[in-house]
Amino acid sequence: MKFYLILFAFCTGLGQSGLSQSKKPHREMIKKIRKECNNYNSDIQRFKNSEKKYYESIRVNEVSIDKYKSDNHPGLGQLNSTITFYYYVEGVITEGEEALFKIERVNNIAAHREYYEYYFNTDGQLIFYFEAPAYAENGEFRFYFNNEQLIEYRENRNTYKENNLTKSHFSKAELIQVESKKRCW
Repeated sequence: MKFYLILFAFCTGLGQSGLSQSKKPHREMIKKIRKECNNYNSDIQRFKNSEKKYYESIRVNEVSIDKYKSDNHPGLGQLNSTITFYYYVEGVITEGEEALFKIERVNNIAAHREYYEYYFNTDGQLIFYFEAPAYAENGEFRFYFNNEQLIEYRENRNTYKENNLTKSHFSKAELIQVESKKRCW
């Protein structure tokens, strides 16, 4: 009997250990994505503060759109959009071509501001999406992707991962993936 109790305790311990191991890769993946995004933002900050050095490694394209500039639509107010594309120049990350690593989109509509960020890995796949829409009662949305698959969704302080992701989360993630590939709004 004592043998079976020890065997049961041993198997239970291995089962719990196995469960903690299965969650570890998810956490590690999220940490890796966050680190990559932080590195990109650090490079952008160095680029902005640089005299000349980082101009050789990063290229920035900024597109500004001013709708209703003529004030023909006073009920809507001003609508200004700015989309900024950040690239590592040829040879910095990939050989022979530039690599898009971040898109930042800001919409200013009357007194509201909407903010969106798209981050890409070196293969051009979307790894992270951030949204802070002006109209939403819930202030921020975060989507984490691995191999073009949604792995985690965050809405303010609520986190949904693995088994908690709903059809709605996956539908929104699919729309974001399509938008990120078009690179136009």
